[in-house]
Amino acid sequence: MLKALLRGDPAPSNGFYARPAEPLLPLPPRGVPLWLGSWGSAAGLRRVARLGDGWLASAYNTDPQTPFLHRDPAELRDRLCVGSASMCAELLSRYAEAGCRRVHFWPLGEESRQLDLLASEVLPRVTP
Repeated sequence: MLKALLRGDPAPSNGFYARPAEPLLPLPPRGVPLWLGSWGSAAGLRRVARLGDGWLASAYNTDPQTPFLHRDPAELRDRLCVGSASMCAELLSRYAEAGCRRVHFWPLGEESRQLDLLASEVLPRVTP
Protein backbone atom coordinates (compact mmCIF):
# COMPACT_ATOMS: atom_id res chain seq x y z
CA MET A 1 0.00 0.00 0.00
CA LEU A 2 2.77 2.42 0.90
CA LYS A 3 4.55 1.91 -2.42
CA ALA A 4 1.33 2.66 -4.31
CA LEU A 5 0.72 5.81 -2.27
CA LEU A 6 4.28 7.05 -2.80
CA ARG A 7 3.86 6.58 -6.58
CA GLY A 8 0.61 8.55 -6.55
CA ASP A 9 -1.45 5.47 -7.37
CA PRO A 10 -4.69 4.70 -5.57
CA ALA A 11 -4.14 2.55 -2.52
CA PRO A 12 -5.26 -1.05 -2.93
CA SER A 13 -8.73 -1.59 -1.51
CA ASN A 14 -7.92 -4.94 0.03
CA GLY A 15 -5.70 -5.19 3.04
CA PHE A 16 -5.66 -4.75 6.75
CA TYR A 17 -4.69 -1.07 7.02
CA ALA A 18 -6.96 1.93 6.59
CA ARG A 19 -6.37 3.97 3.46
CA PRO A 20 -5.82 7.71 3.71
CA ALA A 21 -8.72 9.85 2.52
CA GLU A 22 -6.41 12.13 0.49
CA PRO A 23 -3.37 11.35 -1.68
CA LEU A 24 0.07 11.81 -0.17
CA LEU A 25 1.46 15.12 -1.38
CA PRO A 26 3.93 16.24 -2.43
CA LEU A 27 5.01 13.06 -4.12
CA PRO A 28 8.73 12.31 -3.99
CA PRO A 29 10.35 13.13 -7.36
CA ARG A 30 12.10 9.77 -7.73
CA GLY A 31 10.28 7.48 -5.37
CA VAL A 32 11.34 6.38 -1.93
CA PRO A 33 13.14 3.10 -1.46
CA LEU A 34 11.49 1.05 1.26
CA TRP A 35 13.90 -0.84 3.45
CA LEU A 36 12.41 -3.44 5.75
CA GLY A 37 13.87 -4.52 9.07
CA SER A 38 14.13 -8.21 9.89
CA TRP A 39 16.12 -10.40 12.25
CA GLY A 40 16.86 -12.61 9.26
CA SER A 41 14.32 -15.38 9.70
CA ALA A 42 13.29 -17.21 6.53
CA ALA A 43 9.84 -15.57 6.64
CA GLY A 44 11.34 -12.13 7.24
CA LEU A 45 13.75 -12.46 4.32
CA ARG A 46 10.94 -13.63 2.03
CA ARG A 47 8.95 -10.54 3.07
CA VAL A 48 11.93 -8.30 2.34
CA ALA A 49 12.44 -9.90 -1.08
CA ARG A 50 8.75 -9.63 -1.93
CA LEU A 51 7.98 -6.14 -0.63
CA GLY A 52 11.17 -4.22 0.08
CA ASP A 53 13.92 -2.45 -1.78
CA GLY A 54 16.50 -3.31 0.86
CA TRP A 55 17.05 -5.13 4.12
CA LEU A 56 17.92 -3.48 7.43
CA ALA A 57 19.57 -6.43 9.10
CA SER A 58 20.67 -6.78 12.66
CA ALA A 59 24.45 -7.17 12.57
CA TYR A 60 24.18 -9.32 15.66
CA ASN A 61 22.21 -11.92 13.75
CA THR A 62 23.79 -11.91 10.31
CA ASP A 63 26.93 -12.65 8.38
CA PRO A 64 27.71 -12.14 4.68
CA GLN A 65 26.37 -15.56 3.73
CA THR A 66 23.70 -16.72 6.15
CA PRO A 67 21.52 -15.10 8.81
CA PHE A 68 22.15 -16.42 12.32
CA LEU A 69 19.59 -16.08 15.09
CA HIS A 70 20.18 -16.12 18.85
CA ARG A 71 23.96 -16.54 18.68
CA ASP A 72 26.46 -16.07 21.48
CA PRO A 73 28.23 -12.70 20.96
CA ALA A 74 31.62 -14.44 21.20
CA GLU A 75 30.73 -16.47 18.10
CA LEU A 76 30.03 -13.28 16.16
CA ARG A 77 33.27 -11.37 16.75
CA ASP A 78 34.43 -11.98 13.17
CA ARG A 79 31.02 -10.88 11.82
CA LEU A 80 30.85 -7.42 13.39
CA CYS A 81 32.69 -4.35 12.18
CA VAL A 82 34.64 -3.91 15.40
CA GLY A 83 38.41 -3.96 15.56
CA SER A 84 41.25 -2.91 13.31
CA ALA A 85 40.71 -1.14 9.99
CA SER A 86 42.02 -4.16 8.10
CA MET A 87 39.67 -6.53 9.96
CA CYS A 88 36.67 -4.28 9.23
CA ALA A 89 37.70 -3.88 5.58
CA GLU A 90 38.00 -7.66 5.21
CA LEU A 91 34.51 -8.13 6.68
CA LEU A 92 33.01 -5.45 4.42
CA SER A 93 34.77 -7.01 1.43
CA ARG A 94 33.05 -10.33 2.23
CA TYR A 95 29.69 -8.54 2.31
CA ALA A 96 30.47 -6.90 -1.05
CA GLU A 97 31.46 -10.27 -2.51
CA ALA A 98 28.15 -11.72 -1.30
CA GLY A 99 26.27 -9.01 -3.24
CA CYS A 100 25.71 -6.37 -0.58
CA ARG A 101 25.86 -2.87 -2.08
CA ARG A 102 25.06 -0.71 0.94
CA VAL A 103 25.84 -1.04 4.63
CA HIS A 104 24.54 1.25 7.35
CA PHE A 105 26.75 1.88 10.36
CA TRP A 106 25.66 2.75 13.85
CA PRO A 107 28.63 4.07 15.82
CA LEU A 108 28.26 3.33 19.51
CA GLY A 109 30.42 6.19 20.73
CA GLU A 110 32.66 8.98 19.49
CA GLU A 111 30.51 9.13 16.36
CA SER A 112 32.57 11.71 14.45
CA ARG A 113 35.83 9.88 15.12
CA GLN A 114 34.30 6.53 14.15
CA LEU A 115 32.94 7.91 10.87
CA ASP A 116 36.27 9.59 10.07
CA LEU A 117 38.11 6.30 10.66
CA LEU A 118 35.61 4.43 8.56
CA ALA A 119 35.99 6.87 5.66
CA SER A 120 39.77 7.27 5.82
CA GLU A 121 41.04 3.88 7.03
CA VAL A 122 38.43 1.22 6.30
CA LEU A 123 36.57 2.04 3.09
CA PRO A 124 39.71 2.56 0.97
CA ARG A 125 40.71 -1.05 1.83
CA VAL A 126 37.37 -2.63 0.87
CA THR A 127 37.56 -4.67 -2.31
CA PRO A 128 34.33 -5.11 -4.29
